[in-house]
Amino acid sequence: MIHRATVSPGNAFPSDEDNVRDNVSNKTIDSMKLIFAVTVVMMHGFLFDIKDPDYWIGFLVNGFFKTAVPFYFIASGYFFFKTVQKNNVKKWFYHIGKIYLLWSVMYLYALKSIFILDDVGLIRKLYLMLRAEITGVVHLWFIPALLIAALLCYLTRNVLKKNTRAGILACVVLWIIGTTLNWALISLDSQRLFLCRNGLFYGAPMFILGFIVARHHDKLVRAKLKFTAIIFACSLILLIESGLSTHTLQGMQNKFITSIDMMFSTPLLALTIFLLCLKRPNINLLGSNTRVTSTFMYYSHIIFLDFTFLILQSAWSNSILQSGILSSLISMAVIIVLSFVFKNKVEKLI
Repeated sequence: MIHRATVSPGNAFPSDEDNVRDNVSNKTIDSMKLIFAVTVVMMHGFLFDIKDPDYWIGFLVNGFFKTAVPFYFIASGYFFFKTVQKNNVKKWFYHIGKIYLLWSVMYLYALKSIFILDDVGLIRKLYLMLRAEITGVVHLWFIPALLIAALLCYLTRNVLKKNTRAGILACVVLWIIGTTLNWALISLDSQRLFLCRNGLFYGAPMFILGFIVARHHDKLVRAKLKFTAIIFACSLILLIESGLSTHTLQGMQNKFITSIDMMFSTPLLALTIFLLCLKRPNINLLGSNTRVTSTFMYYSHIIFLDFTFLILQSAWSNSILQSGILSSLISMAVIIVLSFVFKNKVEKLI
């Protein structure tokens, strides 16, 4: 079976801003979330199972697709600003915590690999399972990171208001520390990625950045930016870094880690894309179902991938890559259909 139960969840999806959104929604942000959700399914479906990827695949695995998580954190921080203004912070935390518990229970089966370890005692197994639940089972790591990021942002909101530059500088420093720590763990071939991929080094910098963007929304929307040139420049920088990262990872031939979670350049592209979404707020891919589909796709895609892959492997003895591609396509199709047919019930899960 494909190792998606233990796959490095470098791309994840936010639990969305909350259910207390501003009356003025940004359809383009929701549409961009859906596009990135598709890349998440592709990553966990088959791209992670490619050993020694070519550089064009490395550009996706260790490049463009890594823009998803920074974008999600920025979007969550952006909408959190409106939540704070409405004094709905407690309701926001309650909603996110409830969703986290719900999906953590659904993904308990993913901890089977820990429970069946032969050379580990029962106490150690229970500790590893508890740690996995706290830091986030498989791709659910995003939610505890989101909660920590939101808490840090809320506690420092007055400082951010008085000294925006200091806030941005703190975000840059935290991201650099996290990315450096990520590379240190890669050099050790360590699976303890929660040390860098967490609320402090990953979530807080991007979340707070989104919060700052919301505070200065009007100025940023009015600003005349050459988005084509900026996106090209950011993409070029990301392309170079992804090439270097892929080359380095190939040389290391690590057993546990085959891709990188944090990159120095992804926040640049993520922020630029987000600002472009603010400039063009009316791009809508699936109508009123866009937000529901994108969020549900992230939360549920591992379950659907595992289920369809098991069926395909038992009925069709082909390569893991081909089975992964087909299971990814089937999973996305099923999730989209369910989001339309059972929209009201799906909304209760997100």
